[in-house]
Amino acid sequence: VRTSVSDMAWEPRADYWQQLQYTSKELIRFIDQILLTSKKEPVIILQSDHGPWIQDKDPQNVYEARSRILNAYYVPDSIKNVLHSDVTPVNSFRILFSHLFKANYPSLPDKPFLFSELKEDITFKRYNN
Repeated sequence: VRTSVSDMAWEPRADYWQQLQYTSKELIRFIDQILLTSKKEPVIILQSDHGPWIQDKDPQNVYEARSRILNAYYVPDSIKNVLHSDVTPVNSFRILFSHLFKANYPSLPDKPFLFSELKEDITFKRYNN
């Protein structure tokens, strides 16, 4: 199976929107269940691995779209003030582990560290087991 880089874009947007709506509804149901049944106040972290793959001639626009991710928390009040609005995943677990488990993880710069840009088509091989 051969897949071109342009095939990987999240277009048409209507398809992406439908996936987002479905996933959001299921997540809300799942989180509500956790909140209703937890004996202790839970810590809930929702993160995506990357933002949308957009088609754009400017690599900076693609980079910015891919770098923006879902990064949401449900945490005890004692931690809310420490999770600043610009915190990125590179620091979120460091902050939470430092406060929840008395660990000592210093903060790193809040910026994405890696981004790879596909320059050629990808060939997927199927293996029969």
